[in-house]
Amino acid sequence: MIATALNLSDTASAPVITLRQRIVDALTNPTSSAEVRSCIAHTQADLASVERDRARAEAKAVDPLATEDEANEGKRVHDSLRFDLERLNSSLSHLNQRLAAVTRDEDQVARRVQYDGAVKVRDAAAEALRKVYPEAVAAIRNVLVQIAEAETAVSAANQNKPDDAEHLIGAETKATGKPVNVAGEYSLATGVRLPTRFGSVEWPVW
Repeated sequence: MIATALNLSDTASAPVITLRQRIVDALTNPTSSAEVRSCIAHTQADLASVERDRARAEAKAVDPLATEDEANEGKRVHDSLRFDLERLNSSLSHLNQRLAAVTRDEDQVARRVQYDGAVKVRDAAAEALRKVYPEAVAAIRNVLVQIAEAETAVSAANQNKPDDAEHLIGAETKATGKPVNVAGEYSLATGVRLPTRFGSVEWPVW
């Protein structure tokens, strides 16, 4: 029964591969876990079929109403199928080991793809940081210096403003249209931290 034919295509001219050949291919050739699982499923189905046939042959061999020829044939078939069962069980054991190995290999391939992808985006980010950050942090620092100087000037002017002058709002409030330091928000002048990672530029300056 292990030589059960498997037609792998619907076309009449398609090659027919036996289960035995599929087992050999799965155990010896490069393959996928899906193919090994499929081979295991077919092997298990064949195993169940052989077991049913063996039980029927055994019943015939011990049937007191069977003729001697029928009983001898039943015994012969029973003994032959017992060998098939042993071979199928051995094949199943090897296939399960093969599945474990192939699954590990596929897992390593997936991990390698993820790892190499992480290296690629990491290196791109590092290059961008080296090229962009120093200039960007310097530009942002210049703006923050302007904001801080403006806040100082506005605060001093408000404390000594002319009688007919309105209270001045800060540069950040004027730019955003929102007051600072409300609802858990911080002002840019006091809330931003620019670490010195490249060069000597940093914020705050104190």
